[in-house]
Amino acid sequence: MAIESLDTLGAGFALASQDLEIRGAGELLGESQSGMIDQIGYSMYSNFLEQAIASIQRSRQIKRGETPTTISKHEKVEINLHIPARFPDAYIPDVHLRLTMYKRIASASGTEQLRELQIEVIDRFGLLPDAAKNLFAIAELKLEAARHDIKEIEVGPRGGRVIFRKDPDINIDRLMRAIAERPLEFRFTGAESIQIMRDMETSDARFALVNEVIELVRNDL
Repeated sequence: MAIESLDTLGAGFALASQDLEIRGAGELLGESQSGMIDQIGYSMYSNFLEQAIASIQRSRQIKRGETPTTISKHEKVEINLHIPARFPDAYIPDVHLRLTMYKRIASASGTEQLRELQIEVIDRFGLLPDAAKNLFAIAELKLEAARHDIKEIEVGPRGGRVIFRKDPDINIDRLMRAIAERPLEFRFTGAESIQIMRDMETSDARFALVNEVIELVRNDL
């Protein structure tokens, strides 16, 4: 009935508004949206979660009369290695606990905090399954990548790409030498991006590549 009555410009927005009134908006930070992790993947879910956390933090700062701080760089880094990176349901059966852990990982400000959280998880739930190990490893890589002006990394079985922030503070000379020496593996695809052409069937190979790229571009050696 609602669809039949909406046949004018802006009908889609009106229908969405009606649906929102009927079913509610859900809550990204609560239990009701937890199933979305399986559908969209942890990487994208983590990005949404980080943005929501940052938005809440800014709102609280405004209410307290403080000047909102900018979102920290690591919250904007996207890393997709096309591997399982999550807490399996059987490892942490309680959905609320799983979401709590995801929030804490997403808001970790440094590698030491991540490692303390990892120790806590092992102490509470047992040895980490492979997917959970990947989860912590990717979170740590995001922190490291942000320090070197990397915006996005995507790596799959046949290669991947790395996108830097505009005017990145990286060791461009070392990167260009690597590209010149290995043109079949690395090449520029834009002012702030490189393509990687290498077979990487295993997760270990993909993690190794990301670490290799970070070592190539880091400007603090």
